[in-house]
Amino acid sequence: MDLSSFREVFAAEARDYLQSLNEELLSFERNPEDESAIDNMFRAAHSLKGMAGTMGFSELAEFTHEMESVLDLLRTGELEPTTDVINVLFRAVDTLELLLDQTINDEMISPYGEQMAALKALVDSPRSVVTQTKDERMFSAELNEFNRETIKQGIAQGYHAFAVSVVLKPNTILKSVRVFTVFQALEEVATIVQSNPSAEDLDDEKFDRQFALVVLTKESEQNIRQIVEGISEIESVLVEEVSLDDRPEAGPQNASEIAAAMDVSVSATPVRTSRHDPLVRVETERLDKLINLVGELVISRTQVIEMVKGGESADRTGALDQLDRITTELQYAAMSLRMVPIKQVFDRFPRMVRDLAQARGKDINLKISGETTELDRSIVNQIGDPLVHLIRNSIDHGIESRDERIANGKPEVGTIRLSARHEGSHILIEISDDGRGLDVDRIRDKAIERGLLPGGTKEISMTEAVNLLFHPGFSTAETVTDLSGRGVGLDAVKATVESLSGTIDVESEPGEWTRATIKLPLTLAIIKALLVEVDGETVAIPIQAVRENIQIEPGQVKSIQQNDVIMLRNEVLPLYDLGECLGFEPVDRSGPLPVIIVEVRGEKVGFIVEDLIGQQEIVIKSLSSIVGDVKGVAGATVLGNGRIALIIDNSTLIG
Repeated sequence: MDLSSFREVFAAEARDYLQSLNEELLSFERNPEDESAIDNMFRAAHSLKGMAGTMGFSELAEFTHEMESVLDLLRTGELEPTTDVINVLFRAVDTLELLLDQTINDEMISPYGEQMAALKALVDSPRSVVTQTKDERMFSAELNEFNRETIKQGIAQGYHAFAVSVVLKPNTILKSVRVFTVFQALEEVATIVQSNPSAEDLDDEKFDRQFALVVLTKESEQNIRQIVEGISEIESVLVEEVSLDDRPEAGPQNASEIAAAMDVSVSATPVRTSRHDPLVRVETERLDKLINLVGELVISRTQVIEMVKGGESADRTGALDQLDRITTELQYAAMSLRMVPIKQVFDRFPRMVRDLAQARGKDINLKISGETTELDRSIVNQIGDPLVHLIRNSIDHGIESRDERIANGKPEVGTIRLSARHEGSHILIEISDDGRGLDVDRIRDKAIERGLLPGGTKEISMTEAVNLLFHPGFSTAETVTDLSGRGVGLDAVKATVESLSGTIDVESEPGEWTRATIKLPLTLAIIKALLVEVDGETVAIPIQAVRENIQIEPGQVKSIQQNDVIMLRNEVLPLYDLGECLGFEPVDRSGPLPVIIVEVRGEKVGFIVEDLIGQQEIVIKSLSSIVGDVKGVAGATVLGNGRIALIIDNSTLIG
């Protein structure tokens, strides 16, 4: 039996199960006593395993089977839901997603032996993971390939490799000094190969009270333990020999290796590539409505044909009104098929916030609302990356560390809010946090440093600070991290939002909060546009970009540095000839000039046109690949008279 025809259906079902695993695992981490969460996870894994087996996807079925075994141990209470175990399961879900994408796309399957070994270790020795009390798990360092090779060479030369897990006493003052003392004591008899957290994070006290070191030494295990135990304010020390095994499918040999296999960092998470699902699930009710409207349209078409052949004027008017009504309803019914809940985008963020907050040593709670709000699928596919960037900014720049929040009288757990709601023919998406807000002085200093502001600038407003943040490559990060500091700032977010005919605004109260608001049209297929005439041609300007229409006299046009400008309510606006920008003949300026005030990249600009035609709903048609991308043109539309009108892309028209 040929199962290839079911591949896309399988992929859609499998992704639903993976999303369920992610959501239930997040819920289970917050409330380990919730038996329904673990039951739901087990059922999802079991169903996914069965589907993969039926389709003949052996790697996917094998890996899911091992994950199912771990979930079964959690169900029966044989395995405790420690942080390590939860991290292993999160990593397993990531691996499943990667395996699914590679399987569906007929790509080479990436090695997954390490993740399989971590799951097998939990199944084979579920109790060996808990080396201390439930709240005091052993911390270990995950070895990279370079350090593994270093240890191999050291062992070959007669050295011992030990994993040293240290727990400081509660309420230890100056933890970094205590860590430095441990480093100093061990460096007299050993070489420190790796630490977890990193030495930089330990120095900055970005850890609770547990840390781990991997060392090479000729001292015995007992001597290493005694050296560390001799340091004050050390609660417990666990020293175990590290045993390396080159076999990719072999499981860890002891508790330290089990912990090493389970110690998952954000950077190790499999990369999720953006994808466009070929299948769309549509409610039966919407399809029924569409079919009924098509049936009415056929009847109305027949009536119009008969009326044209002959009949009373009143009959013709009635038939045309009926045709207009049905066509409008059909238009909205068809558009509704493209509408999907923004939940498809929002669902990825609880897991992302959890992982990144853990990597930065912060406590962050993500609150989501309005996830059932619907918008065009083509927008949903593109808005994810800007939202990821904004949320990562909130985690890295916005939310403070626990100690800083307590010192400022804030709750120790930071909050990021993500919401969506309809507003007229638009959707508003808000991302806010209760963090430190925008540091206007720091933004000013960075802008002076980069030459964006004069050296003597003393003060800038919040609006000016926000505008600087949108400048290409601008970043206030002092160091490059996996979250920020590489100069990929809000300009990338703004460019994507504007390409979707949207806008973005940022507000902030220093020390209190920051809020970014994205405003997007509900659909990109049919929009309202202002039709204007230039050089005898009709041009459409998307109505959301138009701020107002005015008429000026030629004498009101002034020149500054050889550029035309006009004064509008004490504001100087650049003035351009729309026809000239598009390569047409310039407008005759001998008489009154119609001017359209348009917002371009956050700034108001005036465009001179020959005449205003009026507003109209238009259907966007993309330009042929033969024509390619044309600066200032977003597409074209067919007007009622059969003529073609270009649609203006205000974000690329000038500059």
